[in-house]
Amino acid sequence: MTYYDSFYARVDIPPPGQFVAIREWLLALAKPKWPKWRLRLAADLLCELHACRPNPPFAVPGFEGRGLCVEAAAYADLEKRPERPFQQVHFQLDCREGQWQWRAMKWRWHIEGDADRIAAVRTRLLTAFHIRQFDALGLDLLARPACLLCGKLLTDPLSMARLIGPECAGTAQQAGSILWNLAGDKQPDQLVFH
Repeated sequence: MTYYDSFYARVDIPPPGQFVAIREWLLALAKPKWPKWRLRLAADLLCELHACRPNPPFAVPGFEGRGLCVEAAAYADLEKRPERPFQQVHFQLDCREGQWQWRAMKWRWHIEGDADRIAAVRTRLLTAFHIRQFDALGLDLLARPACLLCGKLLTDPLSMARLIGPECAGTAQQAGSILWNLAGDKQPDQLVFH
Protein backbone atom coordinates (compact mmCIF):
# COMPACT_ATOMS: atom_id res chain seq x y z
CA MET A 1 0.00 0.00 0.00
CA THR A 2 1.42 3.38 -0.97
CA TYR A 3 1.57 6.39 1.34
CA TYR A 4 -1.26 7.95 -0.66
CA ASP A 5 -3.44 4.84 -0.30
CA SER A 6 -2.82 4.57 3.44
CA PHE A 7 -3.65 8.26 4.00
CA TYR A 8 -7.08 7.86 2.39
CA ALA A 9 -7.77 4.33 3.66
CA ARG A 10 -10.86 3.70 5.80
CA VAL A 11 -10.06 3.16 9.48
CA ASP A 12 -12.42 1.47 11.96
CA ILE A 13 -13.30 3.70 14.92
CA PRO A 14 -15.67 3.51 17.90
CA PRO A 15 -19.04 5.30 17.43
CA PRO A 16 -18.56 9.09 17.64
CA GLY A 17 -20.08 9.43 21.10
CA GLN A 18 -23.24 11.40 21.77
CA PHE A 19 -23.25 12.82 18.25
CA VAL A 20 -24.88 9.62 16.99
CA ALA A 21 -27.88 10.15 19.30
CA ILE A 22 -28.13 13.84 18.37
CA ARG A 23 -28.04 12.98 14.66
CA GLU A 24 -30.88 10.48 15.08
CA TRP A 25 -32.92 13.04 17.00
CA LEU A 26 -32.37 15.68 14.29
CA LEU A 27 -33.51 13.15 11.68
CA ALA A 28 -36.67 12.40 13.67
CA LEU A 29 -37.51 16.11 13.95
CA ALA A 30 -36.78 16.74 10.27
CA LYS A 31 -35.03 20.00 11.18
CA PRO A 32 -34.36 22.05 8.03
CA LYS A 33 -30.90 23.20 9.11
CA TRP A 34 -28.39 21.09 11.00
CA PRO A 35 -25.64 22.60 13.12
CA LYS A 36 -21.91 22.30 12.69
CA TRP A 37 -20.35 21.25 15.96
CA ARG A 38 -17.08 23.06 16.51
CA LEU A 39 -14.86 21.34 19.01
CA ARG A 40 -11.52 22.09 20.65
CA LEU A 41 -9.36 18.97 20.80
CA ALA A 42 -6.17 20.79 21.85
CA ALA A 43 -4.81 24.34 22.05
CA ASP A 44 -3.73 24.08 18.41
CA LEU A 45 -6.37 21.67 17.05
CA LEU A 46 -10.02 22.39 16.26
CA CYS A 47 -12.52 19.97 14.76
CA GLU A 48 -15.73 20.82 12.94
CA LEU A 49 -18.25 18.00 12.67
CA HIS A 50 -21.72 17.93 11.15
CA ALA A 51 -24.24 15.21 10.49
CA CYS A 52 -25.08 14.23 6.92
CA ARG A 53 -28.62 13.62 5.84
CA PRO A 54 -29.33 10.18 4.41
CA ASN A 55 -29.10 10.33 0.64
CA PRO A 56 -30.75 7.21 -0.83
CA PRO A 57 -29.69 4.80 -2.13
CA PHE A 58 -26.60 5.39 0.04
CA ALA A 59 -28.51 5.96 3.28
CA VAL A 60 -25.73 5.09 5.72
CA PRO A 61 -25.55 7.15 8.92
CA GLY A 62 -22.70 9.57 8.69
CA PHE A 63 -20.87 12.77 9.41
CA GLU A 64 -18.48 15.06 7.58
CA GLY A 65 -15.83 17.08 9.30
CA ARG A 66 -12.52 18.81 9.20
CA GLY A 67 -9.63 19.19 11.54
CA LEU A 68 -7.68 22.43 11.61
CA CYS A 69 -4.24 22.62 13.18
CA VAL A 70 -3.03 26.17 13.73
CA GLU A 71 -1.05 27.84 16.49
CA ALA A 72 -3.34 29.36 19.17
CA ALA A 73 -6.43 28.01 17.39
CA ALA A 74 -9.53 30.17 17.81
CA TYR A 75 -13.18 29.74 16.86
CA ALA A 76 -12.78 32.43 14.20
CA ASP A 77 -10.23 30.22 12.42
CA LEU A 78 -13.08 27.88 11.48
CA GLU A 79 -15.12 30.80 10.13
CA LYS A 80 -12.39 32.32 7.96
CA ARG A 81 -9.18 30.79 6.71
CA PRO A 82 -6.34 31.81 9.03
CA GLU A 83 -3.59 33.99 7.58
CA ARG A 84 -0.98 32.24 9.72
CA PRO A 85 0.41 28.78 8.90
CA PHE A 86 -2.11 25.93 9.19
CA GLN A 87 -2.77 22.35 8.16
CA GLN A 88 -6.28 21.04 7.51
CA VAL A 89 -7.73 17.58 6.89
CA HIS A 90 -11.32 17.00 5.73
CA PHE A 91 -12.81 13.66 6.68
CA GLN A 92 -15.93 11.54 6.54
CA LEU A 93 -17.43 9.18 9.13
CA ASP A 94 -19.94 6.52 8.25
CA CYS A 95 -21.41 3.36 9.68
CA ARG A 96 -21.52 0.37 7.37
CA GLU A 97 -22.90 -2.90 8.69
CA GLY A 98 -22.63 -1.72 12.28
CA GLN A 99 -18.98 -0.58 12.14
CA TRP A 100 -18.06 3.12 12.19
CA GLN A 101 -15.24 4.14 9.87
CA TRP A 102 -13.15 7.30 9.46
CA ARG A 103 -11.74 8.32 6.09
CA ALA A 104 -9.66 11.33 5.05
CA MET A 105 -11.20 13.05 2.03
CA LYS A 106 -8.84 15.94 1.24
CA TRP A 107 -6.22 18.14 2.85
CA ARG A 108 -4.56 21.53 2.50
CA TRP A 109 -2.06 23.78 4.15
CA HIS A 110 -1.10 27.44 4.15
CA ILE A 111 2.51 28.74 4.25
CA GLU A 112 4.00 25.81 6.19
CA GLY A 113 3.10 22.29 5.28
CA ASP A 114 4.26 18.99 3.99
CA ALA A 115 3.07 15.40 3.91
CA ASP A 116 4.42 14.70 7.41
CA ARG A 117 2.53 17.60 9.00
CA ILE A 118 -0.70 16.63 7.25
CA ALA A 119 -0.23 13.01 8.33
CA ALA A 120 0.28 14.19 11.92
CA VAL A 121 -3.05 16.07 11.84
CA ARG A 122 -4.75 12.94 10.46
CA THR A 123 -3.22 10.87 13.27
CA ARG A 124 -4.30 13.35 15.96
CA LEU A 125 -7.88 13.39 14.64
CA LEU A 126 -8.04 9.60 14.51
CA THR A 127 -6.63 9.40 18.04
CA ALA A 128 -9.43 11.66 19.30
CA PHE A 129 -11.97 9.16 17.98
CA HIS A 130 -10.06 6.11 19.21
CA ILE A 131 -9.72 7.43 22.76
CA ARG A 132 -13.43 8.31 22.66
CA GLN A 133 -12.84 12.02 23.29
CA PHE A 134 -16.38 12.71 22.01
CA ASP A 135 -18.19 10.44 24.49
CA ALA A 136 -18.58 13.07 27.22
CA LEU A 137 -19.84 16.34 25.81
CA GLY A 138 -19.22 19.44 27.87
CA LEU A 139 -18.39 23.10 27.49
CA ASP A 140 -14.70 22.26 27.65
CA LEU A 141 -14.99 20.31 24.38
CA LEU A 142 -16.86 23.04 22.49
CA ALA A 143 -14.82 25.75 20.76
CA ARG A 144 -17.50 28.16 22.03
CA PRO A 145 -20.77 27.52 23.91
CA ALA A 146 -23.31 26.73 21.19
CA CYS A 147 -26.56 24.76 21.13
CA LEU A 148 -25.93 21.20 19.95
CA LEU A 149 -29.25 21.16 18.09
CA CYS A 150 -29.26 24.46 16.20
CA GLY A 151 -25.78 25.93 16.67
CA LYS A 152 -26.89 29.24 18.21
CA LEU A 153 -24.64 30.81 20.84
CA LEU A 154 -25.58 29.89 24.43
CA THR A 155 -25.56 32.67 27.01
CA ASP A 156 -27.42 31.53 30.13
CA PRO A 157 -26.13 28.98 32.70
CA LEU A 158 -29.00 26.47 32.32
CA SER A 159 -28.57 26.33 28.53
CA MET A 160 -24.81 25.93 28.94
CA ALA A 161 -25.28 23.11 31.44
CA ARG A 162 -27.54 21.12 29.15
CA LEU A 163 -25.77 22.30 25.94
CA ILE A 164 -29.17 23.06 24.43
CA GLY A 165 -30.66 26.53 24.02
CA PRO A 166 -34.08 27.53 25.38
CA GLU A 167 -35.88 27.33 22.01
CA CYS A 168 -34.54 23.86 21.26
CA ALA A 169 -35.14 22.71 24.84
CA GLY A 170 -38.84 23.43 24.28
CA THR A 171 -38.90 21.22 21.20
CA ALA A 172 -36.57 18.65 22.77
CA GLN A 173 -38.98 17.55 25.49
CA GLN A 174 -39.86 14.38 23.60
CA ALA A 175 -36.16 13.52 23.33
CA GLY A 176 -36.11 12.85 27.06
CA SER A 177 -33.05 11.64 28.87
CA ILE A 178 -30.82 11.27 25.81
CA LEU A 179 -30.42 15.02 25.45
CA TRP A 180 -30.62 15.93 29.09
CA ASN A 181 -27.76 13.60 29.89
CA LEU A 182 -25.37 15.04 27.32
CA ALA A 183 -23.75 17.30 29.90
CA GLY A 184 -23.58 14.63 32.59
CA ASP A 185 -25.64 12.20 34.63
CA LYS A 186 -28.13 14.71 36.07
CA GLN A 187 -31.67 15.38 34.94
CA PRO A 188 -32.67 19.06 34.42
CA ASP A 189 -34.33 19.33 37.83
CA GLN A 190 -31.12 18.08 39.49
CA LEU A 191 -28.86 20.71 37.93
CA VAL A 192 -27.58 23.22 40.48
CA PHE A 193 -25.99 26.54 39.59
CA HIS A 194 -23.88 28.71 41.86
